[in-house]
Amino acid sequence: MKKIISIVAVVLLIGCLCLYYITMPDVITYKSPDGEYTLTVSGKRNIFDISMPGNGGSGSKEVIIKVFKHNDEIASSESNSDFDVVMGDIRIEWDTAHNEVFYAIARSIDLKTGEFLY
Repeated sequence: MKKIISIVAVVLLIGCLCLYYITMPDVITYKSPDGEYTLTVSGKRNIFDISMPGNGGSGSKEVIIKVFKHNDEIASSESNSDFDVVMGDIRIEWDTAHNEVFYAIARSIDLKTGEFLY
């Protein structure tokens, strides 16, 4: 009987840890040099991420990018059907003089309109 209780306890513990891992937010925040804008990059969670040792495969994780100006959302990749960037592509560079933030090579967001530029 003690063996069955031990096995059930271990299975429940593993299940709880997996559930916590899947629901835990994976968000990276970047502030513009002038402090006016905030860009967040969040990785989309996948049940199969937990099977990759040593953080393997995290570079191919799909991401959601959002840009805020004084806590008001001005751009979100969730509303853009052409958005196809993965975590390994992310390179944030602010160009506030031209009202742009680059999030990957040759990809940017217009900070005035919130438009994703390709």
